[in-house]
Amino acid sequence: MRSRRKTEFILQTKILLPQLKRNTLKRPRLLKMLKTNIDKRLIMISAGAGYGKTTLISQFLSETEIPSGFYLLEKTDGELTVFFSYLVAALEKICHGFGQRTRNVLATVKNPKHYVEQVAGTFINEVTDAITNDFIIVLDDYHVVMHSRYVTQAIDYLLSHAPPSLHMIVASREKANLRLSRLKAKNECLEISHKDLRFTRDEIRVLFRDIHSVHMSDEQLHTITEQSEGWVTALLLMLQSSRQTFDDMTKISGALSAIDDYEEWQEECFKLFAQEIYDREPSKVKRFMVGASILESMDQPACTSILGRRDGYRMLQTLEKRNSFLSRMPDNSYRFHNLFREFLLSKLTD
Repeated sequence: MRSRRKTEFILQTKILLPQLKRNTLKRPRLLKMLKTNIDKRLIMISAGAGYGKTTLISQFLSETEIPSGFYLLEKTDGELTVFFSYLVAALEKICHGFGQRTRNVLATVKNPKHYVEQVAGTFINEVTDAITNDFIIVLDDYHVVMHSRYVTQAIDYLLSHAPPSLHMIVASREKANLRLSRLKAKNECLEISHKDLRFTRDEIRVLFRDIHSVHMSDEQLHTITEQSEGWVTALLLMLQSSRQTFDDMTKISGALSAIDDYEEWQEECFKLFAQEIYDREPSKVKRFMVGASILESMDQPACTSILGRRDGYRMLQTLEKRNSFLSRMPDNSYRFHNLFREFLLSKLTD
């Protein structure tokens, strides 16, 4: 028999929807797309890092009246027991007391991965009995568990057998390895790609002018649009770097124009602008950010006990006001954006 303690430990920050930053640009074009298609069984959002997938989902969920459960996946969630334990915990936030039957199955079955359909089927039956109105399950960063055939099999089973009230939004850096042909044939699946998520010329103008008070001529707007290719992370890095003039902002990205591979261009673009932001900070803050990057989530106890900084949490509060790549969670903990965290982690070996 499995240990109940193991199956029920839940890190709450993984099932809390990230809070929107005050200077986040609302995107009516994409929000309308989600609103129009939320009645489908699946909305699949596939795009590389830094395209604003989670931000878009947060914007949509903050506006819809449909209850939702949010689940940020990590590599350890590739184990079926962990996956369903978190899925149950996410839904328990919208349906008090939900999940006891599923937990019982997880606790009593010796090898849940050998009983994927039984575990998923129990979950579906419990959903059918407990939640009668429409609701949404969000699986963010799905790409980190794509290696787990048991989790993939479980999601496929959920998509095939769940009641009509269940609607799923899956966000991934890679195209999902799910069986979507049947859903597509029934018009039950909407796919959103990086081409949809790219900022349009008009959105870039609004982002610069209305959100960040940076005014550009039509020619300058054209240059920024061409150089960034609508990648929001490049736009935010341009805005946040210490080089605030238009000529200086485009000098760095223009220097990358010779790179033909788009993914390589994105990587180098991020490194260059992130270095600009990093170099602007005092040495004390640099050391703190690099040390804090070892943590997925940062709160007051972690800053004090792990990082040894009594003023660490106050530093996070100050940084969050000026750093577009540090976000506060609903429980008042903080997380670095994945790309910026990877950049900081690379500094540990410098």
